[in-house]
Amino acid sequence: MSDFYRYAAFISYSSRDAAFSSKLHRALEKYHVPASLGEFDLTNGGKKNRVFPVFRDREELPAGDLGSTLEAALRASAALIVLCSPHSANSPWVAKEIEYFQSTGRGDRVFSVIVPDAPLEVDGKDATIQSIPAPLIAGNDLPLAADARPSKDGFRNAYLKLVAGLIGVSAGDLQDREKRRRRNKQALFGGVAATGLLCVMFASWAYLIPQTTYAKRYVKEFGS
Repeated sequence: MSDFYRYAAFISYSSRDAAFSSKLHRALEKYHVPASLGEFDLTNGGKKNRVFPVFRDREELPAGDLGSTLEAALRASAALIVLCSPHSANSPWVAKEIEYFQSTGRGDRVFSVIVPDAPLEVDGKDATIQSIPAPLIAGNDLPLAADARPSKDGFRNAYLKLVAGLIGVSAGDLQDREKRRRRNKQALFGGVAATGLLCVMFASWAYLIPQTTYAKRYVKEFGS
């Protein structure tokens, strides 16, 4: 990116979804993009291969102007992440943040995540649209969104899809690498555990052999 950004992303959400917002915020800032994918710097001078820092509004404010502080934070963010739920779909504040970010000419840097408890169906019909804020709907088309609902992507795959979008790589590629990294970590831990067990067994053997030898010598010299 040629522009300088202070934040890797800005999370827009309803205060009713604050718990999920906090969880996603922590996951994004802790995540390390695999070096095998290349080198990424979302903030031009920030932490390499990290989605850091992420701006998260502390609480939903009354409807009105965004104010200079939030406008500045939106301009200083490389991307906008919108948490989609019935609450955010009805939030004037979330709509204003989306519209302001879009007005900067970076509509392609808006990413959506459907929260885990968003309804799947209402009266037998798909209820996803009820969770999408109006500024994200183009005609009759819903935005492509990571879906953290348990029966959809689930939390981990949803935030990996989000990271993939932020850094511009294939979500499947990132998920495959993450699976391999987790398998390698499990194999490493298994190897360490096995080595530790062998050390314990050897220590026990080294202790018992002298004791057994001493016992046999005692019996031989003094009887049972």
